[in-house]
Amino acid sequence: VCCLTVFPPLWRKQVKRDNPELCNTDVSRLLGEMWRNASELERKPYVDQEIVEREVYKKTIKEWREKQSSRDAATRTSHQA
Repeated sequence: VCCLTVFPPLWRKQVKRDNPELCNTDVSRLLGEMWRNASELERKPYVDQEIVEREVYKKTIKEWREKQSSRDAATRTSHQA
């Protein structure tokens, strides 16, 4: 997860509305420029949200991997019998 995945969806519609002639690549470029030019105070809510989402992701992927590992171990055991 990256701050830029949290930031653009909120602004993409506005940028598209203000610049209907831009293709998606140019919209993304403009959003990146907006992010680079944003102050730390403007970035903070998005950075904080990204931190929370990253922790949720880490927990979810850890649980998934443990489940997969258990499932794989059970498959190996049942094939050996």
